[in-house]
Amino acid sequence: MKENAAFGGVSEGRVRLLVPDQAAMTRARRHERDPELLRAVSALWPNAQRLEFVMRQQRTEGETHRETRDRRRDEHRQALFDEALADPLLQQVCDTLGATIHSVTPLSEPS
Repeated sequence: MKENAAFGGVSEGRVRLLVPDQAAMTRARRHERDPELLRAVSALWPNAQRLEFVMRQQRTEGETHRETRDRRRDEHRQALFDEALADPLLQQVCDTLGATIHSVTPLSEPS
């Protein structure tokens, strides 16, 4: 669930979690009354009495863990690609060989 929900705030004893689509909403609703999950939420917000899952209205309303991870991965890959294109030594090698850089594969992804 942490992959597909974004924190939407706490109000009147409810912890509001934003989900991106109907499939995530269906999965989340299965856990609404899970006592273990409610205990974990209560540990963070002692006044919380229940979870409320809400369909996110706009992408800017909050990123899910998965969206944040994917965005960071894409930004990391783009930065590596830009760095490779700007490298003068690599440009010289490409010019000498008549090669073009189409993509860069990172050795590791950001966490």
